[in-house]
Amino acid sequence: MNISSNSTIFLVDSKYDLEEIVNVTKQQISTIITFDYNSHKFFLHKNIEHETSDDYLNKIELQEIQRTSYQILDWCHKSEISTLLEYEGVNIGDLFAVELHYVLIPFLKKFVEIKNIFEKHSDAKFMTASTLYTMMLSFTNSVTELKNIRIESQHFLYDSLKLNVKIGKNSYGIRLPRSYYVKLKKISEKIIHMLFESQKPANKKPVMLIEFDTIKYETLFTNLPQTSLNLITLCRRRPSIWNLKSFSIIRKSGATVATYYGIDTTKLRELIDNDRSELKKKLDHLFVKDELISPFFTIKGVSFWKIFKPIFVRLAEKRSLEAISEIQITKQILEKYNPKSVVIWSENGFNEQIVMGLAKQRSIPVILFQHGGVIYDSAGAYDYNRFAGILPINSDKYIAWGESLKQYLINNGIESMKIHTTGSPLYDKIFTKKPSTSKSKQDFILLTTSSHIQNFVNNLTVATMIEYEEAIKKICQTVKKLNKRLVIKLHPFQEEIDITKIAKELDPTITIVKQGDVFPLIEACEALITIDASSTILEAQILEKPTISVSVKNFGFGEPTIFRDNPHIKTDVDNLENLLNMILSDANFRNQIIESGTNFVKTSLANRGMASQTMLSFLEKC
Repeated sequence: MNISSNSTIFLVDSKYDLEEIVNVTKQQISTIITFDYNSHKFFLHKNIEHETSDDYLNKIELQEIQRTSYQILDWCHKSEISTLLEYEGVNIGDLFAVELHYVLIPFLKKFVEIKNIFEKHSDAKFMTASTLYTMMLSFTNSVTELKNIRIESQHFLYDSLKLNVKIGKNSYGIRLPRSYYVKLKKISEKIIHMLFESQKPANKKPVMLIEFDTIKYETLFTNLPQTSLNLITLCRRRPSIWNLKSFSIIRKSGATVATYYGIDTTKLRELIDNDRSELKKKLDHLFVKDELISPFFTIKGVSFWKIFKPIFVRLAEKRSLEAISEIQITKQILEKYNPKSVVIWSENGFNEQIVMGLAKQRSIPVILFQHGGVIYDSAGAYDYNRFAGILPINSDKYIAWGESLKQYLINNGIESMKIHTTGSPLYDKIFTKKPSTSKSKQDFILLTTSSHIQNFVNNLTVATMIEYEEAIKKICQTVKKLNKRLVIKLHPFQEEIDITKIAKELDPTITIVKQGDVFPLIEACEALITIDASSTILEAQILEKPTISVSVKNFGFGEPTIFRDNPHIKTDVDNLENLLNMILSDANFRNQIIESGTNFVKTSLANRGMASQTMLSFLEKC
């Protein structure tokens, strides 16, 4: 599209009421530039000519945005800032890094695009609203704000919780506001406290598990009575017990459930209110000193602090004041139970960071536990893995599932003495099943989707989104062409794209599963298809199921071990039909894929079927 000088350019994204934008643009000859996939699709459907903001970015700039986003997260470690933010040994600024990054990546992408659009069309007049307006105002005064356009309000990643509710055969996603969820969780904790307060094993070594899923780690709890341990579950984000099965697991194991109602709360509310008031004063003092923070919020030599500041301050104040309560509650729980060690499965989680900070003050060893079977263990993924909290940077010890990840950690400077290989309790039940059961199959192909989260800038490009949807369509069409039934299991991440409409339009008989354990589906399928690298590949290989990974997103990390060791399972969407047909019709090729997967499982998982006992034995010695 050729844009003439002195023309009017409309800058829009899907937060706007796009129908209103159409009405405005009809009143004059203008150019439209869309800033996200949904607005692009809207104008494409309307057959309205437009450009995408992606047209103004190159690959080098995308990499710079990703790299800069990690550097910005260090804002709270500057000495003058960290002294204001440290509370009970916890740097409060670190606690909301994940949410900050989640809004930062799309912001940075739009900001660089705005800069590049202006530089290319400096003679043009611009019309837009909200954040895009303030961005463009940083470069030119020739911009008009569309004040009457309805715009969605800003919300943060953890402002709500997505729940899948099943009614009959259909599942429906509903969003529960964070405040409602907290109230419901308090009620559940009161009941749990009444039922399990007396369940405190005497003369057993207390070890605390932080935010562990009771049902997923059932074998860990099942083996607990045969040990000298008292496992204490501390789950502040989600309950330790939420249904009959989780209740039964905790009851039979003799484990202790730590709750808010198990501590002395007599003066807690007054203490929290006073400390929140003091912290609010410190934050107010900090946020008027732009010279302290603004140097971090710069990209391509241009500061965006003044534009981003309102978003940043709103998030920082919201989560920082919430942190006071969580820190004080966790502090009293640690004092009450005095664990000999604490086990976490991420160093970047809100509650995990609180536990780490408080535990270090009390000289309690912190053990980081590997929680995913397929990790991008390539050189280019180090920055992301550090951000994601899956490397033992601050933890005292690390529990690895197998030799493969242990070697990756050593190659990245983690001392071998810090790493202990136990295997994964998640899969003990699978390894101990009878072969005839675990290898059972039905006549369907299983597709597991990967989470399309926005903390990777490449995920936000129109090209990537188109490729993702086209891959889903191609998979659906291919499976149908081969006369196989398709079952799709959506990724559990709450921001996962729901592809139900796309799949059902192609084939109404496709089954969409939005919740529940993926293992029974893998166990029953004839073959698994997944998008990019996923832990479901390892899980299918454990069950000796042939697997195909369709490449869609390029993170620039390089090949992870799972693809280096299993080169035949990776394909692009154009070769999918050929590869799937070979798996279904060529027994030798199918067995080759399965054998390759079995070999990978051996290097990825130690103590297969005995990982729970091995891990508990390790915790006894810590």
